[in-house]
Amino acid sequence: MCHSKTDITHLTMKRRPWIPLSLLGLALAGSVYGYEDSESVYDPYSREPLPEGAPVWMAAIRDDPSGVSYALMDSLYRGWLAEDVDARVKTVDRKPAVNFYRRWMKAYRPFVGADGMIHLPSQQHFSDSLALLNRRRAVARDEASTGGKWRNIGPNATYVNDAGGFRLKDSQVCVYRISVARSNPSIVYCGTETGVIFKTADKGKSWKPCNALHNFGGPIYALQVSPDNPDLVFAGGGQRLWRSADGGQTWQMLPGVEHRVNSIRCTPGQPSRISVAAGINDGQGGGFFVSTDGGSSFRKTFAGICHDHELQPGNSGRVYLLAKADGQDKFGFYISEDGGEHFQPSALPVANITAGRICVSDAPAGGDYVYALVNAKDGTYDEGPYGGLGLPYILQSKDGGRSWADNTTRRGRGQTFSDYIDNDKGGQGYFDMMVGASSSNPDHVIFGLCSAYRSTEGGKGEMRSTAIGGGIRTLTACIPICRTLMSAAAIHGSAPTEA
Repeated sequence: MCHSKTDITHLTMKRRPWIPLSLLGLALAGSVYGYEDSESVYDPYSREPLPEGAPVWMAAIRDDPSGVSYALMDSLYRGWLAEDVDARVKTVDRKPAVNFYRRWMKAYRPFVGADGMIHLPSQQHFSDSLALLNRRRAVARDEASTGGKWRNIGPNATYVNDAGGFRLKDSQVCVYRISVARSNPSIVYCGTETGVIFKTADKGKSWKPCNALHNFGGPIYALQVSPDNPDLVFAGGGQRLWRSADGGQTWQMLPGVEHRVNSIRCTPGQPSRISVAAGINDGQGGGFFVSTDGGSSFRKTFAGICHDHELQPGNSGRVYLLAKADGQDKFGFYISEDGGEHFQPSALPVANITAGRICVSDAPAGGDYVYALVNAKDGTYDEGPYGGLGLPYILQSKDGGRSWADNTTRRGRGQTFSDYIDNDKGGQGYFDMMVGASSSNPDHVIFGLCSAYRSTEGGKGEMRSTAIGGGIRTLTACIPICRTLMSAAAIHGSAPTEA
């Protein structure tokens, strides 16, 4: 089916807001549809630049993500897959465009009306409906636990439609974040793409969902358990910040942060001090937020798109931040000496950074160690807030971020990153990059994009000996190694926990 440009653009019109069916049934239509143009609209999608090689019609999604006809885009996508075998099998060249569309599709699919258009609710109506839904689900959970009924406990496996039949595909249960309880390392929490948080009390031997019926409004992008209390947990779910004081059984939506939360840190010994690095919402940058009352309220101290932050071990007054400040074109590294109240830039040895993650080490001799895994634009790759493709670099600082060593080898002997997607394109960009350092050996670091790597030399090492995931390819051969998307990494002691 062929569609002209007019076919796409004439359907990008203003509409009244709409609540997804699961939420709409909780309130009268008249009260839900009450809306003023001045209200803030809830938008679950983060705008992205158009990937290189994407079909022309996808430009309409880039230009007006919530204004295009969902039904028309779905028709065009299906037609593209039918005509392009490379798109169907997601080759290296087609995968960025396929994933671009699928992220858009997953964000807006719950908000599609009978007319095939996307109808978004106001922030207030969505929050109220979500709260009501969670209250109802809490009642249902209590009834299920006392009535002996079956209930869902989480995405232990998924399935793929294969020629009309279903087959098991357990490799796609994506874990986005991991957080280890320092006060009891046997307790670990993990947040998933499906929006469910799981907990283990035996170092991962068995897992249980933390209230699988709770609706966070989207995937779990950030997760942090208090270093002093294993039952106090903070999560960035959907476009909101959440808190649990009972080990994940119940969750409270916290005010003041209405953006995708990318990292959360609790100050050791100061349970009332919480810091948050937030990305974007509806095209607007979030920033760095500080709470001094345990999360009941937050103040923004840095404006921009923040990808990650860390507290220096033993000195929580020093905060490291990887962010793109308002008015700046690229991401940079910043240091605060007053707990995140004020930041000063510190130059990295790489320019034109499009995305990144950072980590520190709790090792006795590693207090001044900082690592940064970044992608840098090389003239052609996208630089969106959640695209961030480019050439990858693993950077190491041993003096608290004041100076840096680039431990990357791009080509030849000692090459750091696999040629399969990582080395030339930076994997899938910010989507699955992660880095974590050991708490016993500061030079032991795990980092990754589409492949994962383990180095005991501060990031140095040849990919064939350091790779612990993904596929390593040469011009003549492919060595498959348990393919993984490196979304989360946590190292406690010398033993790594990966997902």
